[in-house]
Amino acid sequence: MLRQFMLSTLFLFEIGLSSQSLQSVESYLRLNAAARDPLYTTYAAAMPRSRLYGDKAYKIDYYSDCCPVNYSSDHACSMFCIWKVNEVVIPSISEYFKKPVVTFSFPDMAILEYEPFRGIAVRETFFVYSSAIAIVDLDIRNVDRIPHEVAIYPILEIGNDSMDVARFDKNYDAFVTHRYESPYRLISSLKM
Repeated sequence: MLRQFMLSTLFLFEIGLSSQSLQSVESYLRLNAAARDPLYTTYAAAMPRSRLYGDKAYKIDYYSDCCPVNYSSDHACSMFCIWKVNEVVIPSISEYFKKPVVTFSFPDMAILEYEPFRGIAVRETFFVYSSAIAIVDLDIRNVDRIPHEVAIYPILEIGNDSMDVARFDKNYDAFVTHRYESPYRLISSLKM
């Protein structure tokens, strides 16, 4: 009798699973956070990839109309791009054809989608690899019927930070920077 009960339970469990409609994992992770849904979060490297405390987090601003999409930190610089499409400069989000939407957000990465100009679809990935490396990757596609000339001006706004641009590496299309990090911390200091 116990054996028959166990078989009935297994049969009901299998029926219950087969009647569920399963979706892809992507649909469960998708946020679609627009400007009216700002994310109050920061993006920092996972502790195994971080050389310092977890204070190297970046804030993303994809909702302020007065500036372009940008990434900034209290202890680092601000990074953003200025767009130029067909000789038209697009300096701020207010002038984008389609405003940025954060489609995915994780503790160390965010993925945004927007169109700075009609027909120019952008999928922007921001990834904080370590306390020394933050990457912005742009996947740009012309989804229009006509060709467009696109130029992007990457800006690394240093401000009062201790970071210096050492050089621009043409092979990798990347800035190589050097930054002095003070060992002093409010709670506990780092070893030299």
